[in-house]
Amino acid sequence: MGFWLAIATLFYPSYLILLPLGLIGVNVLRAFNIKEWLMVLIGFLVPYVIIGTYTFWIGQFDTLINLQFNRQYALLDFKTYEGYEVYFKIAFYDLFLLIAIFSYSLYVFKKVMQVQKKINVLYWGLFLSGFTLFFQSDIQLDHLLILAVPLGMMISLNFQSIANRWAETFHLLILIIILFFQYQNFLLPT
Repeated sequence: MGFWLAIATLFYPSYLILLPLGLIGVNVLRAFNIKEWLMVLIGFLVPYVIIGTYTFWIGQFDTLINLQFNRQYALLDFKTYEGYEVYFKIAFYDLFLLIAIFSYSLYVFKKVMQVQKKINVLYWGLFLSGFTLFFQSDIQLDHLLILAVPLGMMISLNFQSIANRWAETFHLLILIIILFFQYQNFLLPT
């Protein structure tokens, strides 16, 4: 997990926040074991050591430090948008986020302890992923994709608790809205 997380941070530095999530997940799902923590941390460091060694060898180490660390982090650096579409998309995303947050009791009700622990790790993922909004530079709407995995898993749990025909209807409606957002440039003339 640490290795692939480091690879992800090389492409999008906000994924660095998922390192504490991995350590929390290892702690919550299994008994504390220092060897597992060390495996995660060493696995995380391996790609950076390899990339750092290579860039040092070719004389570009300062460029690596500048690109990976200095330019990628800023405090509340949001891109401004014009038009209502972006705010509608953010509201749509926030609606699902609120549904997931207020459905906690539904998710853990009458579930075995192991499932409750996994759901708690998903909530930690939502919390830590949302925290990245404060330190990532040049945040755009695509940054919300960092919340997609835990949020999608939680929303799918909501579909399990409603009747099949309503679940299918809501799912189809969500799919239509998402496809509209994806292809709105082709559907609506500018």
